[in-house]
Amino acid sequence: VRRLSRRWQSHSSPVSEQRRSASYKLLWTDIKIGSAESVIHIGARIAKKRHTRNVDIQPNLAQWLGKYRRDSGKVMLSYALHREHVRKTAVKAGVKIPGNAGRHAFASYSLVEHGLDKTVLWLGHSDSELLQRTYKGAVTSNDTRAFWVIAPKDQEQTGMMQIAKTA
Repeated sequence: VRRLSRRWQSHSSPVSEQRRSASYKLLWTDIKIGSAESVIHIGARIAKKRHTRNVDIQPNLAQWLGKYRRDSGKVMLSYALHREHVRKTAVKAGVKIPGNAGRHAFASYSLVEHGLDKTVLWLGHSDSELLQRTYKGAVTSNDTRAFWVIAPKDQEQTGMMQIAKTA
């Protein structure tokens, strides 16, 4: 179960708007897939400033969620496990990953793909000033197209399904 949650969390942050500090509070029951509207519900217990919102689940995020989905429990077992997994992954890849890099990537690409209004709402910002100042022009349209098709590999899915069955 720990490997399952660590793998899911290391891949999910960039394709959803979650702050790392909020992700460990997220429950699988907060994620609604297959209903009329597939969303992640960010309730007051999760949101930084208690701004409740729903974040639309993008097609590539739906693929990751389908791969790691559980019926209940925490999406991420602990913030410490997540932080350690990201650190090890960064060392192995030879890169430095800044704090909340996934959220920042999501904001940059979402601004180009979905526009200012939706991105501000999904991030839980009270206005668009910070978003425009920080993310406008940060990525290209070509980068954006590539970002929104990041998806799990089929071979990885087989291995993870085996872990899920034995957990």
